[in-house]
Amino acid sequence: MDVRNRDQFMDEKHRRRTGAFFTPKLWVDEAHKMMDQQLGPNWREEYVVWDASAGTANLTRDYRFKELYLSTLEQTDVDIILKSGFNPGAVVFQFDFLNDPIEDSIIGGPSKLPEGLKKALEENRPIVFLNNPPYGTSSDYRALFNNIHKEKIDHTEISKKMKEERINGSSNLMAQFIWGICNIPKIFKLSVFSICTFSQLSILTIPTYKKIRIDYLNNLNYKSGFIFPSTDFIGNSANWPVLFSIFSEKNNLPRENNQTIKVNIKNTNTLKTIHNNDYTESEFEWVSLKNITSKKQGLSLSSALTVNEKYDINIPVNSFGFYSIMNTVVKESKNGIFSSGVGSIFTDRFCISPENFEKCISSVSSRMVLNDAQWYEMNDIFLKPDVNNILYQQWVNDSIIISIFNLRQSQISSLRQVTYHNSLWDLENHFFYLSNQEMRDLANQHNNTILYQDTFKYPNDRFVYNKLQSLQGQFSPDAQAVLDKAIELTRLSFPYRKDADPKFHLNAWDAGWYQIRMGILKEHFPKEYSEFRELLLVLRKRMAPLVYELGFLKR
Repeated sequence: MDVRNRDQFMDEKHRRRTGAFFTPKLWVDEAHKMMDQQLGPNWREEYVVWDASAGTANLTRDYRFKELYLSTLEQTDVDIILKSGFNPGAVVFQFDFLNDPIEDSIIGGPSKLPEGLKKALEENRPIVFLNNPPYGTSSDYRALFNNIHKEKIDHTEISKKMKEERINGSSNLMAQFIWGICNIPKIFKLSVFSICTFSQLSILTIPTYKKIRIDYLNNLNYKSGFIFPSTDFIGNSANWPVLFSIFSEKNNLPRENNQTIKVNIKNTNTLKTIHNNDYTESEFEWVSLKNITSKKQGLSLSSALTVNEKYDINIPVNSFGFYSIMNTVVKESKNGIFSSGVGSIFTDRFCISPENFEKCISSVSSRMVLNDAQWYEMNDIFLKPDVNNILYQQWVNDSIIISIFNLRQSQISSLRQVTYHNSLWDLENHFFYLSNQEMRDLANQHNNTILYQDTFKYPNDRFVYNKLQSLQGQFSPDAQAVLDKAIELTRLSFPYRKDADPKFHLNAWDAGWYQIRMGILKEHFPKEYSEFRELLLVLRKRMAPLVYELGFLKR
């Protein structure tokens, strides 16, 4: 077997366990071109070079170096490099970068680095750290492949140090590598060095890596970078941006806290701006409840209609919904609105009350209207919008409509007599959009005794209905058209409630749009429901550009 094709035949379980993805030659060559431009054409002669995650020397095998060190976790890779004659003269050694000590210590023991590399670091010689670190995580659900789970691959010495220093991202091997590499210049007080690394673009964007970024950006000088799609890695079907970046020792110029950097988007002839938002209020902070004075037991859900008895949750007394804002990253933006807490991801800060209602619906609507993102946008993060923008209040108003009626992410429901921890519970839907009196009249008109009685058991108009009444005439025409059509279909479908499948709880007077469309509309009114979907699509398309104009996302 040609060792250059080893990546194509790597055992899938091994790849998933270690996070190893070998770098395509096309992008290795592009990286070397960029290093030639930034470090000078003779950098391979002038710098000591260390690839601490060398694999089978993909990053170096086609180039000559004066002093090259290649280390890798697997002894088999060391043997392959030596037997194949890659990089003759290089020092190739087995070294567990995430566990083995870099420097001599009483606790960790003697350094396992070769004497030449130790001497180069101790003598403060110019050095290039060239890496494509592993991308594995132990906690990521995307790490499942054909029922093969990743082992606990984050239990490393560097992970322990990161946890001790309260640095997030310790379960990600890439983050561990980058944090470890960035610490080497600090340990040895290096004066001239460059960190040339392939990584996920998320290292420069998502809140998880904020503390790493403070070191990675603010204590280093960004030189250049490019991104390419992860599908170029053999065996990887997920499409996210891979970054190659060059950071060097920091110069003496002052650095702005809101600094941006630009990277080339390969094969597009365009630049992508990466914004440093680490010093601004995050979206999480913006939408979260600030004043939680008292709590009560809440109903734990796993979906709009399913109770989750695995969890006990306590919700703020004045809350009436839950925003499942699990992540602020575009590729994981399937956030939704529920009538109560989702037990597996519950935190009381993301319960919805009058205090943060507008913020939550504004935030979730930015996901609901967004069209399919390009691969190079997958690691962009959602931000607190510009609430002073003249268009913001109209966005808020129209977001009420989007948040109630969006087809997938609106999981709003009303439940009656569901069992939770050996008790029977009722769940009210405060996002309902018609009055109690109208629903009572409809029940009376169609002889629905159960629903009629329910209107007396829970006689109060809902929060969103009252909100809609106060905003009459203040919705955009396309948003008003969606609301009008939904009301029309709610009335039209009412006679079918009495005989609907009980699992949809359609005899609750405030049953949500999710219940109505799933329990009645899709079966009995397909034409009218299709018309509704077209109206909703018009609204989503019109609102989509505002996601950028209002600053939820930045280009």
